[in-house]
Amino acid sequence: MKTLFIVRHAKSPWKSHEVINDFDRPLKKTGIYNSHLMAKKIKKAEDLSDISILSSPAIRANYTALIFSKTFKFSSKNIILDDNLYDVSYKEVIDSIKSLETVSNTLFIFGHNPSLYDLACHICKDTIKELPTLGVLKLNIDISDWKEVGNAKGKLAEFYDPNKL
Repeated sequence: MKTLFIVRHAKSPWKSHEVINDFDRPLKKTGIYNSHLMAKKIKKAEDLSDISILSSPAIRANYTALIFSKTFKFSSKNIILDDNLYDVSYKEVIDSIKSLETVSNTLFIFGHNPSLYDLACHICKDTIKELPTLGVLKLNIDISDWKEVGNAKGKLAEFYDPNKL
């Protein structure tokens, strides 16, 4: 059994794309604050003793991952940044997961919609209604190796709703 936490990046300003490119958009102050709250909520509720973190290198996703890793007391040096998690399809996200050399039983993946939402819908038997900014989906997947994730079916175990922080 593997556990996949799908985390959409926290709130970022839309108007900043007029000045800087989309990849470099930062988090809003509320996004930073709420990321800390969400990470603390997950740390209190979950066993985080055996985790890996995979993140898009885009500023808003990477910074969200950094906030979570600090809260989880997970070394930021161990965050795996993958260029294939930005502006891609869910199939490319699956390829990124499958290509990981060594990974824990629990994987946190930080990135963007629509690929993360589509990934959740592909894996999960349950209906996923949405994945809002800073939404976190916990999926339990009946596989023994992450290389099996492409054809695996999982179950939604928890939805951490950013509107309920």
